[in-house]
Amino acid sequence: MGLLLTLWAPIPVNAQTSEPQESTTRLEQARPETAGTFNVATGQRLVADAETAIASQNYTTAIDKLTQARQVFDQLSNYYSDLSGVFTGIDNRLRDSNRSQALEAAELRDATSYQLAVVHTEQNNPEQAIPLLIEVINSQQPTRTLGEQAFAQLCVIGFVTCADQPETTGNYNIGAGQQLMAEAEGAIAVQDYAAALAKLNEARDMFNQLSGHYQNLSQAFTGIDGDVTENSRNQALESAQLRDQASYQMALIYRNQGSPERSIPLLIEVVRSQQPTRDLGQQAYQQLFELGFVDTPFPSQNSRANR
Repeated sequence: MGLLLTLWAPIPVNAQTSEPQESTTRLEQARPETAGTFNVATGQRLVADAETAIASQNYTTAIDKLTQARQVFDQLSNYYSDLSGVFTGIDNRLRDSNRSQALEAAELRDATSYQLAVVHTEQNNPEQAIPLLIEVINSQQPTRTLGEQAFAQLCVIGFVTCADQPETTGNYNIGAGQQLMAEAEGAIAVQDYAAALAKLNEARDMFNQLSGHYQNLSQAFTGIDGDVTENSRNQALESAQLRDQASYQMALIYRNQGSPERSIPLLIEVVRSQQPTRDLGQQAYQQLFELGFVDTPFPSQNSRANR
């Protein structure tokens, strides 16, 4: 019994913790001699590299560098903001210092986002530029210089119409999506259903993205410019309506091809978006009824009689 007690005796606390303590000490003492590589200066170097690449028309490298810089500034802003909150009520000096650094990093992030959006515009990639510009407007507010510049760039792209800007024909707006739907109708007329589905799917994705972008832009101008708010909201609704029409057309083609497993989710999506009481929502539900997916018509005989 004595032997057993000796074998199972607990290891002394110092013996258990000595190695981790020594390891931690070694890590703490192993400080690098070089300056940090994750700070505002790091992001600024990336921006400088991007500007050099732009000067030599190496836009692929410029986009890569600006994207990296934007991520660095965004992370730094969040980290400094979190650290500022930690010191609130404990050390106001450190709270204010970290808050200032968070604001500086956020300002640099927005400037980098704007620069990245301009490069995307020059490369004829408005679908990449538009969300960045709206992000800048939301962050900076439309009344500040950078926010105004971002909105002006949206005018140049043709995403919004501005009185002091010539009207442009872009390839990423409601008109471009409607052109895709017209091309799909032409393909349907000659029974080229593969081409029609490709065009409708492209239009559907575009309208869905546009609806979200216009909604975000509307929110950015709420309480600041009623005309922009209302126009953007109307364009968001129009884009959503066209998206649902494209989805319905795709569902009809899939049904015609004997693929209800592809048709049904699109029809349900339309019913949910449009509501069953609107014309397109009722048409989509009627398709579900004819497919045998639902067995109750809408509106029912009782609801018709009560109208």
